[in-house]
Amino acid sequence: MNLQLGNAVVRVAPDATGFTVSGEDEVFGRFERMISAIPVVQARAMLADVLAPGAQAGPEMAPCWTLMAAFDHSSGVPVRDGLSLEPIAQPGPPGRWVVHARPEWSIANLQRPAEEVQAELLAALQARLGLGAPLVAMVHRWLYARTVMPLGAPFHAAQGGRVLVGGDWGLGRDADHAFASGAAMARAMMG
Repeated sequence: MNLQLGNAVVRVAPDATGFTVSGEDEVFGRFERMISAIPVVQARAMLADVLAPGAQAGPEMAPCWTLMAAFDHSSGVPVRDGLSLEPIAQPGPPGRWVVHARPEWSIANLQRPAEEVQAELLAALQARLGLGAPLVAMVHRWLYARTVMPLGAPFHAAQGGRVLVGGDWGLGRDADHAFASGAAMARAMMG
C-alpha cells in the first residue's frame, strides 16, 4: 500500500475500470474503488466527473465562526452549563470555552478579518460572564461546519457502488453522525 499524506486531491476521473486521482499538477494513482469523507461541497467539486448530475443537489452546509479561549478561573467566576450567549453559544470545560457563533451571525460576518471576529466574539463572552483577559484565544472560520439539510442516508454511492461519499452531512451534524457514516461506508465497501 502506498500512503500519501499532505496532498490535496482536486479531481477524480473515471475510466473503464476505475478512477484516476489527481492533484493540481500530478496524478496520485489509479484506483478501483474509493471512499470520500469530506464536506459535501468539496466532494461535489472533487467528484464532479464521477457523481451523477442529481447527486450535485442535496445536503446543504452552513459556515460557523468558532472562538476558543482559556481563562484563569481563580477569580471565582462561575462557569454555567447551558449558557446562551449573543451572538455566541456553547460553553466548554471550566476555564476553557469553545464558542460557536450562530449560523445567521456567521453568514453575515463570513468575510470579516479573523482578528475582528475574534475581538467581537471574545468581547461578547467576557461581557456576558464578567471575565478578564484570556490566557489564550483563537478563532477559526469553518466554511462547511453545520449540516442544514442532511442527505437522509449515511452515504451516497456512485459508479455502481465503487465510489462512496459520506460524512456527518449524510445523517445530521454531530460527530456521531460522521462516525455512523464512516462505519456504514466501510461495511458497504467490504461487503
